[in-house]
Amino acid sequence: MPRRLRLTIDLNRPSGSQVLFVMMNPSKATSQISDKTVNGVIKYTYEKCLDLSTVSRIVVLNLYTVYETASSGLANLTEQYGYDCVVGNDSQCEITNDELITLESGRSEILIAAWGRPSASTTILRESGYFRRVREVLELIADHRPYHMDTYLREGLYPKHPRGIDYSWVLSRLDTAKLLRAFR
Repeated sequence: MPRRLRLTIDLNRPSGSQVLFVMMNPSKATSQISDKTVNGVIKYTYEKCLDLSTVSRIVVLNLYTVYETASSGLANLTEQYGYDCVVGNDSQCEITNDELITLESGRSEILIAAWGRPSASTTILRESGYFRRVREVLELIADHRPYHMDTYLREGLYPKHPRGIDYSWVLSRLDTAKLLRAFR
């Protein structure tokens, strides 16, 4: 099963800080091949967001580590391989996804929650462990005072995903305590 735990992009800036984007799941980008979402993140970071003007490195992590373009497919993968494997916290990983989130959160000057609103139904989201996973990651990143893109969350719950990025989006603080209560 193809997985990606971390994607690191060094920008053409001599020195600077690191930004961490936590998205939902990788689609196809690797260290060799980009995709529309990663291109949008690079452009937003490098050219469009003044708060990120000193960033020289982008790190992308995800709630889930498996390659799956459609969020509806996550439930099938979870059923087939198990929750820990799909989120990257199994024994086959040299470093677990949760350990990476913790490590890279500490290394990053700015952390951006960007996992978006899944297109899957609530039933499929529950079967894939989505709500559980969001709670786990919120608990890991809460002390790092994360941001989200734009001034509001979709449906008041979901940090916007960069696949539909609007380059006018500003960074806003994410109220992790409020979200943790909502996802109980």
